[in-house]
Amino acid sequence: MARHSRRSVVTCHPRPGRRALRPLGTLGLVKSTLVYDGDCGICQKSVDLLTRIGSRVEPVPSSLWLVDHPEDTERTASMVLLVAPDGTVAEAEHAVAGALRLASRPAPWLGALIELPGIRLVARHAYRLVAAHRTRLSRALGLQVCSLDNRPA
Repeated sequence: MARHSRRSVVTCHPRPGRRALRPLGTLGLVKSTLVYDGDCGICQKSVDLLTRIGSRVEPVPSSLWLVDHPEDTERTASMVLLVAPDGTVAEAEHAVAGALRLASRPAPWLGALIELPGIRLVARHAYRLVAAHRTRLSRALGLQVCSLDNRPA
């Protein structure tokens, strides 16, 4: 698993009646990294939507991510990754749910909904279906078409 650079945790002893400071990542000062296929129209539109709804993620095309993380070549070819500031990685539909949970309201509710047991199964199949046919879907929607049509989905 690729490790993302860690940020230090701000700690202090709170004054009576005040709360302790939280880690920087929970304050929105450190963003999670969303690694996506920058060559795919569906992927690019999804990232644009996440940006518009205020998701606190830093989108990075997989081509740039792989410069520093070549061990992730297979994973980035087949799914989106969400790398948290502490280095944990969520893949595929879990990455989408995580990115939505980091957005403005009401998107976090949708992200939480995707993670519910019954819906998680539907989300997994929907993600795989879209990923398997992203070139065809991009073309049908008039979006940029993936240049590597034969990559695994």
